[in-house]
Amino acid sequence: MAARDGGERGTPLCNEGNSDDEGNGEPVMMKKTATKDLLCPWTLSVDGSSNLRGSGAGVVLEGPEGVLIEQSLRFAFKESNNQEEYEALIAGMKLAKEMEVQELKVQSDSQLVTNQVSGEFQTKDPQLTKYLEKVKGMEKHFAMFELIYVPREQNARADLLAKHTRMVVEVEDWRSPIIRYLQRDVLPLPKDEATRIRKMVAWYTMVGDKLYKRGFSALMLLCRERNPKHPQANGQAESANKVILRAPKRRISSKQESWVEHLPAILWSYHTTPQSSTGEPPFNMVYGADVMIPVEIQPSTWRRDTLTLQEKNAALEESLDLLPELREKACFREFYTKQRAARKYNTGVILRKFKEGDLVLKRPMGRDKGGKMAANWEGPFRI
Repeated sequence: MAARDGGERGTPLCNEGNSDDEGNGEPVMMKKTATKDLLCPWTLSVDGSSNLRGSGAGVVLEGPEGVLIEQSLRFAFKESNNQEEYEALIAGMKLAKEMEVQELKVQSDSQLVTNQVSGEFQTKDPQLTKYLEKVKGMEKHFAMFELIYVPREQNARADLLAKHTRMVVEVEDWRSPIIRYLQRDVLPLPKDEATRIRKMVAWYTMVGDKLYKRGFSALMLLCRERNPKHPQANGQAESANKVILRAPKRRISSKQESWVEHLPAILWSYHTTPQSSTGEPPFNMVYGADVMIPVEIQPSTWRRDTLTLQEKNAALEESLDLLPELREKACFREFYTKQRAARKYNTGVILRKFKEGDLVLKRPMGRDKGGKMAANWEGPFRI
């Protein structure tokens, strides 16, 4: 993001060679009441590039006192090299306008664009004509505007930025659907996925070309690239139900005793006990905080007596920011646990390879067994 540097309204004032009224030769600061402000010109270097791999633009804006702003732009649409040169020029002029630059000197290594803007060349391409009209309209925002041609070797920095954006290959990750929705209001085709993205975007925003998440402990958290596979926890609900249903059988001693009376304690125990598959208790996975058991409330414990409300709130906000990472780690741990169990089970399986034409026997399963006296195998069948 461009940062302003210098005098008022982002435009430094040039005060070299000025002296006070007494003529002692010491420089003084120019005042706003001066008859005419001496504005320093800014230099803008632009370059656009396009090929089969993609298109991009490089923008370098240089101001007085060493101010330097660089931008790399990558376009999702394909254009010709001349169109990319115009795109780079317009992007640089927009940046200069945002910086409230008054006098702008632009350097471009495109002779076509330079001569078309100066009026020396005619513009016959309808698409380039629209670009030229856009540039002419933006010229009015500057007190002085000059576009000159420079050889490519003198425009190396902008050329490097343009080539860098062209080489970047877009990689789909978890941020891609969120960014597409925030920038272009595009949702995934599956209805359930579109609903999930709509709910998620309330926590995210774009700052420049970067995705940030609204946090609890910090105002904005930069979202970084990762490629989680999100392994599915197949059968997790059924597994939890088995554990919960098994517990009342162990607690109920007689038929007259109601299992409903034991259910709250069973659920509390399950929700607060770390699971072997995830390493975390379900309560922590949902709320992002450790549960406080009843024995910590009365009599009071060290945690309740020493921590202040501000410290507790700060710790809770930090835990909520780390909750997505905690859930992802638990998801992967569960996936690896299942993989380990599957490898152990498969060690007893003898691998056999068949080819077309082989004769095989089929073992009856389920209702096809035919009773205790039936044969264990059917067939043979030819593959």
